[in-house]
Amino acid sequence: MNFIRDTKIRTMLVLILILFSLLWGSVSAFALYSLSQLNDEIDLTNVQQINGGIINGASGQYYRAKSALDRAAEAKTSNNPTLLATELRTAEEELVRLKQGLDAFKVTDHANINNATVDEIYNSSYRLYSQAMIPMYEALKADRADTFQQISSGAYRELRSDFTTAIDKYNAVIADLKEQAQKRISGWVGWCKRILIAALTVGAVIVVLADRYLAAFVVRPLERIQQHLEVLAEGILRTPLEQMGKTVLAGWLLSFSKCRATG
Repeated sequence: MNFIRDTKIRTMLVLILILFSLLWGSVSAFALYSLSQLNDEIDLTNVQQINGGIINGASGQYYRAKSALDRAAEAKTSNNPTLLATELRTAEEELVRLKQGLDAFKVTDHANINNATVDEIYNSSYRLYSQAMIPMYEALKADRADTFQQISSGAYRELRSDFTTAIDKYNAVIADLKEQAQKRISGWVGWCKRILIAALTVGAVIVVLADRYLAAFVVRPLERIQQHLEVLAEGILRTPLEQMGKTVLAGWLLSFSKCRATG
């Protein structure tokens, strides 16, 4: 208590400001770090969504390409060259998009998805594309309907099943990573809430203590000076002054007391 009483008011106010600055500087630094982590988590989630979109989009493209090839085979059986050409063109367009998707998926950023999962989904898709879809398309263009039917009922079904299994595994991995990311995001948000609440509480305590300090070492001394001056105004000149430490106001009181004693 003597230390507080003897500390200069300016020094104490500077210490209070420094304490406030350290408190909210630390809170701000943690908040910025948390926001950076949240941004990283969102970026990872976006990458996962993009990759998942490519893969699940490829599944739909395989379905549309196979449907177009099946319709082309029926058109060939029914001797409808116009429909055959239309469906082959549709299948070709889907196959081009499939190849573009495969190339994009191969070079894209896969973030924190493990390499084994990425390789499995890419290889299963590429095998389906190169060992089933392209051969079926080429068989129909070359007027080899029997080859098309053989691949369709054999290699295509097996490779399509492998690709579907790989998609399910890939989506399960993404779902698990999203769940983990959500937990981390919730953790960062929770820590931010707790730290902000703690900082507000500490800040309120500092404000209360600062108010008590100013009341004890600024307001009350001024009130005592006023009261002492009122006593002197009544002609009572030998009223002693209470020792009030070494603050500026205490120094004023001490100087005033000396002047009065010599006056």
